[in-house]
Amino acid sequence: MTIYIDSAAGSSALLSLPPLAGFAQSCQLPIPPAPLAESRADVMFEANGPDGSTLLFGFEVAKLTELITKIETGRLQGTQLPGLLAIYDMQWLVVIEGDHRPNPDTGIFQVRRKINDTWQWIDWKPKNRQRTFSWSYPFNFLASPEFLRLGVHLIMLPNESTVAHWLFNTYHLWQKPYNGHKSMRTLDRSGVGLPTSTSSGPFAGLPDPRMRDPRFAQRVATAASLPEIRFERALAMAEAFPTVQKMINPACTCGGGDVEDDERAWAEVKTNGRRVGKSIAKKIAEVVR
Repeated sequence: MTIYIDSAAGSSALLSLPPLAGFAQSCQLPIPPAPLAESRADVMFEANGPDGSTLLFGFEVAKLTELITKIETGRLQGTQLPGLLAIYDMQWLVVIEGDHRPNPDTGIFQVRRKINDTWQWIDWKPKNRQRTFSWSYPFNFLASPEFLRLGVHLIMLPNESTVAHWLFNTYHLWQKPYNGHKSMRTLDRSGVGLPTSTSSGPFAGLPDPRMRDPRFAQRVATAASLPEIRFERALAMAEAFPTVQKMINPACTCGGGDVEDDERAWAEVKTNGRRVGKSIAKKIAEVVR
């Protein structure tokens, strides 16, 4: 598999930028079915989906000034976004910001341009048109309910070079098996929030449904405080031991007895079929005892 970049002039510029240069391929990307107007994405690639499925990623890439024109003419809303939604399983709008700001006095959208060897901020308007735009114009669209309910993912990057690196990295990230992604499966270790803060409310399903039970969540938090016990192992420890006391002292050796039974109990806990093991169990024993 590889990254495919549309052969149209605006898209093909990405082909010359590292790390896409020599890696991505140029081709004519598919157009949506009738009656949608012909519109091709700028970039696409295949990715690993759930249960062995394949997901098709489609990307629309536009400079922020181009995006303003596309919104104003309706091309983005009437052609490009419907085309992405019709063809691709995962849709991305990638916006190249460049140097811009609101005019401090009027709020007009300004860009930074070099004029007579001096960088200056100027009110921007499309070529051959007299109309300027409020700086808030594109951002109000991107924050609107109409855009957000489409489910199109948005990322804003500073320049084309960064876009090329982001596309390359995102492609390789999604070549990983779907169930191998575990960035949300963690606990808050900052010391600011409670370790069981995901146990209720709108985030009850993250990072694990079992965390809805405050007692289970507390066992997970306790296990995660032990050496080399990250979130997945902490879940396994919380499942293996019914109480915090049993987790810390599984063989009831609090009276100073032999701790080898405790170590054996910790070592036998399995995560995805793999045992915690003797070496980690010894480290746990050193902390607990």
